[in-house]
Amino acid sequence: MAEVFCMIKEPNWLAEIRNKAQEEFLRLPFPQEREEEWRYSNIGKIKIDFKSGDSEVMIDGDDEGIVFTDMISATRTHTDMVKKHLGKALKINDKFSAFHYANIANGIFVFVPDNKTARLSSKITGGGHTIIITGKNSKLEYIEEYTGSGFMTDVVEIFVGENSKVSFASVQNCDSDAIIFSFKEAVLDRNSIANFAFGSFGSAFHRVKSNTTLAGEGASSETLCMFRGNKKQYTDFTVNSHHLVPHTNNNILSKGTVMDEASSIFRGLIRIEKGAQQTDSYLADHTLILSETAKSDSIPSLQIEANDVKASHGATVGQIDEEQLFYLMCRGLSREEAEQIIVDGFFEPILDKINDKIFQEKFRTSVIR
Repeated sequence: MAEVFCMIKEPNWLAEIRNKAQEEFLRLPFPQEREEEWRYSNIGKIKIDFKSGDSEVMIDGDDEGIVFTDMISATRTHTDMVKKHLGKALKINDKFSAFHYANIANGIFVFVPDNKTARLSSKITGGGHTIIITGKNSKLEYIEEYTGSGFMTDVVEIFVGENSKVSFASVQNCDSDAIIFSFKEAVLDRNSIANFAFGSFGSAFHRVKSNTTLAGEGASSETLCMFRGNKKQYTDFTVNSHHLVPHTNNNILSKGTVMDEASSIFRGLIRIEKGAQQTDSYLADHTLILSETAKSDSIPSLQIEANDVKASHGATVGQIDEEQLFYLMCRGLSREEAEQIIVDGFFEPILDKINDKIFQEKFRTSVIR
């Protein structure tokens, strides 16, 4: 059963978090494109809008024993858990994350206790802050869809408990004037599994920064990213995996297309600490450029302190193969039809990696046009 929540009065301790974040926001400089983390980012004309307003959230799912509510309500009904986890995965590290904490506009709170299973979904209009916590031996399948217009920030903090599994999907279909800064943070405990799928399809500007911290031995994660840019859309993905302990596994794969005057950038980092031996981690991103005026950049990187690991990366940025187009057009297809078939085939392998069929179809309807 779906429920709709709008923002209500917040407790004093949350107001204190806002005030400290506001001080940080005023202290921190606006990022410059010459900085490595912002290199190639199209932020020169971005203006931070302090009139972004409240958010509205709608949740669907009512599994027995599961806590699933809006964030402001959770600050009163589950105060200790919220205080323990809010801001623990995502620290304030730039002007936009500081803005977010100074202007938290509701969001979602999920707690799946030990040995429980849940399937939940949410829709958010405007920015929001989501906290997801799973206990030992639990399982969660979760999909969020968010829409809205204007300037907004959103944060997801996920804490994956020992021996538990989280499948998390996020689909962004905001209005064409939306300017969005998204932060997705996950911390994995021992023998946990986390699978993420991120899709960016609306908005004029969307910067997604995803960090996965593998903090428990035997932890495993996979992150899939998809985007389609047209007109003058700008898509900016930063996807990092941080291996802290031995025997962890990670896979990152991004696929996207840009056409018209759209542009994109993908940054990826695999960081393996000195004690994280027997790590296996891979990073790949592939972008198709579908017009002469579109552009795409790729910056994959490795930081490896351990000496007994498997870690590698790969990246491709290119245009559609003319021989493939010729082959299809020889069979009676127009150039546009042939290009569409090739683009659909380009995305299909990453769609096949999404095991949940409902999640898969959500992405397919956005990717396959």
